Amino acid sequence: MNTIRLTVTPEIREVLDILKVKYPPLSEPEILKVALSELYSKTTQQTVNIQNLTARGRNYFSAWLKKQGKNIDAITEDEAYTLIKNA
Repeated sequence: MNTIRLTVTPEIREVLDILKVKYPPLSEPEILKVALSELYSKTTQQTVNIQNLTARGRNYFSAWLKKQGKNIDAITEDEAYTLIKNA
């Protein structure tokens, strides 16, 4: 296990004091571990808004179809797949 040494500056002290309210039973090193874990979790997890992604994809596809002289509401799903496959 590696050790990290940290000089507690006034800014770090302020953050630790705030986090002590959130995690009262934890020691300062434990609070830092939890805070780093939460930060890691927030920065590595990406949430995808499926509805937004679907709507954007439909808009792009509709614009592409218009260039092909087609209307998205007038073609079947099979016709759409064929157009994409042969694009």
